[in-house]
Amino acid sequence: MDDKNKKTKFVIIHSHMYQPPREDPFTGDFDFDFSAKPYECWNHRIAMECYFPNLYGRVFDKNGEIIEMINNYDYLNFNFGPTLLNWMEIKYPIYYKKIIDTVKKIKEKKGFSPAIAQVYNHTILPLDSFETQINQVVWGIKDFYNRFGFNPDGIWLSETAVNENVLRILIDHNIKYIILAPYQIKYCLDIKTKETKQVLPNEHYIWFDRNKEGKKIESRNINIFTYDLELSQKIAFENLTFNAEIFAKNIAEKTTPSNFILIATDGETYGHHHKFADLTLSYAFRYEFEKYSLKPITISEYLSTHSPKYEAEINEGIDGDGTSWSCSHGVRRWKGGCPCGDEGKYDTSWRFAFRLAAKWIDEVINDIYFEEGKKIFKDPLNTRLNYIDVINRKKGFVEFIKDHILKEDDEYYEKANKILLMIKYQMFSLTSCGWFFNDISRIEAQQDMKYALKAMTIAEELGYKGIEKGYLSLIEMAKSNFSKLKDGKNIYIKFVKPSKLKNEIIHSYLVLKTLFLNKENYSNLIYKIKIYEKNIIQNTIIAKAEIRDTENIKDFFVLLEFDFTDREKIKTKIKYYNDKNFKIEENNFEISFDEYSDKIQLELLKYIAQIAKERNIEFYEKEFEIFKSQIKINKNMAFENFEDDIKYFSFQLITAYLIKFIKSIDFSNIEKINDIIKTLKEINFEIDYRITNDIINLMPDFTEKLYNTQIEKEKLINLRNIFKELKIFPFLFHIENIIFEKFNTTSR
Repeated sequence: MDDKNKKTKFVIIHSHMYQPPREDPFTGDFDFDFSAKPYECWNHRIAMECYFPNLYGRVFDKNGEIIEMINNYDYLNFNFGPTLLNWMEIKYPIYYKKIIDTVKKIKEKKGFSPAIAQVYNHTILPLDSFETQINQVVWGIKDFYNRFGFNPDGIWLSETAVNENVLRILIDHNIKYIILAPYQIKYCLDIKTKETKQVLPNEHYIWFDRNKEGKKIESRNINIFTYDLELSQKIAFENLTFNAEIFAKNIAEKTTPSNFILIATDGETYGHHHKFADLTLSYAFRYEFEKYSLKPITISEYLSTHSPKYEAEINEGIDGDGTSWSCSHGVRRWKGGCPCGDEGKYDTSWRFAFRLAAKWIDEVINDIYFEEGKKIFKDPLNTRLNYIDVINRKKGFVEFIKDHILKEDDEYYEKANKILLMIKYQMFSLTSCGWFFNDISRIEAQQDMKYALKAMTIAEELGYKGIEKGYLSLIEMAKSNFSKLKDGKNIYIKFVKPSKLKNEIIHSYLVLKTLFLNKENYSNLIYKIKIYEKNIIQNTIIAKAEIRDTENIKDFFVLLEFDFTDREKIKTKIKYYNDKNFKIEENNFEISFDEYSDKIQLELLKYIAQIAKERNIEFYEKEFEIFKSQIKINKNMAFENFEDDIKYFSFQLITAYLIKFIKSIDFSNIEKINDIIKTLKEINFEIDYRITNDIINLMPDFTEKLYNTQIEKEKLINLRNIFKELKIFPFLFHIENIIFEKFNTTSR
């Protein structure tokens, strides 16, 4: 730009990073989701397309080589959903730690955090009961503190859903600011002149609580920042992120009364919804913003030097329940009565009954909790609010409960554990995504039902019968748009109830998964598995393992035998012992393959196929060598009768070597892959390798293993080049990041 004296404009880009919880509440694991291919679940896919790339934003030269890596989180204002961070902490602890460290370093350096908290389960607070509202806010704040070591200045309200009661709760818990759309404010007054003013985007407001007489309470207030609706929608839904200069220029050309622009979108905009938008951000932050006199800033930093100009009154919405950023009818999208999300053709009236069922089960579970809690807890509400320390593994249950229990004995401990788990899953069942889309049959609604099933199961164990019957009578009124699926009750019985597996099935599945992943230890959100011994005799796997149920605080010692000799009659035997000496047998079970859920069956079959590929290496090598020797005689042979054969055997060999390398980090397998590539190149044979989700499922452990293994730079660069040649971009991404982290350089 020519005008070097142009006034600097502050730019706040808030990214709402969130995925709904997707783990099975009985196994603690994520089911294979076909729609997320080539990844096994949407958390993994979106993390790889958005959350992680924004940690390592690539800047390329004209030849497509990486010359810089930019951490976009250094420049963003953002929040991460706590349940998403739970997944990330387990699956990708390296990247999780980098996000946490980024926030801590900025806070230490500037005194302000770029990160804010989020309502824990992404529930629609205006529609929640008072107890649930407090629970969601406190869990969100405490989760943030447990991760970052300080309290948040702001909190992201799910779908920015708000009303006055929500604001009062936020004030009670020392939240300084929230972000809203301009239309969520009814009107505003100039603080100096007391004149009524037009509500504007990119503005800083303050809301005051009032007493019974309607008089303003000066000490009870919260800051509200309105985002630029027009610009944010262009970024989210149009093609504004395809070019860094255009992106920066559009921001710079925006005129506002204040000296800041606030953009707020789903974080998935930058890489998932818009491919390569993460690169646009990186280049804009590094080069284009300076050209256009734009300075990235966080809201906390802005708030430290600026005071609000206007006093705001909240728009209570068409039903008086409140408003949101993704529904033009208040909050009806999550209770029924509006067409939002109908895609122009679906009936969304099912939301009425689904909300009614959620409200009813919430009241029932809350009543049970407080009825039972008053018998065993010093303060039932305080206990459940602090239970988040157990949920995010800050404290063990026994350590936690000692401060809250009235009497220290096993009966009190067991009941305390059950009713707190019951509340946890009830909170999860209110996740807003269940109502967001077009039909009750969608996976998001089914997931909410799974959590409700887990909460009801625990309530039944406490002696409260018939709750499920009442729940089903309500969701039966939620009619699906698809006649074959009928209604919520049929969907629950057909797709949700089967997830309630017997313990021996869950235990055998998790031990098998640990073995197939070639791990000695495996953990998810509920279980920890430790393998003591393993042996594979032909098509039978035998293993001794310890299973730690972290929710119910129980240890199981099992001898597992898995026979897959006959693929049509796969059998599992599991024996339980009293301790890790495996001498005194307590129980045993035989499990037929059809007792596993469909998705678990699919996962296990994929692992069995991996074993078959590894075992057939010698056969593939022999066949490939035959073709190779014939081609040496005459290269044209490759394109006469052998083209399909070469493609098949080279693909199988690469896959087998790749699996072995991923599991072992044995570089001899990479050398063998390199030899195959050279052979194919010699005959001008196109390499069209495609990775499958069973191999992608090995990627989190591979990444951690590769990062923690001492490997020469040259070896890593060679590895990078081979994966690039094969176009295995997910793995290539991690390899490039590790080169950057270990050697403070790009992979050139």
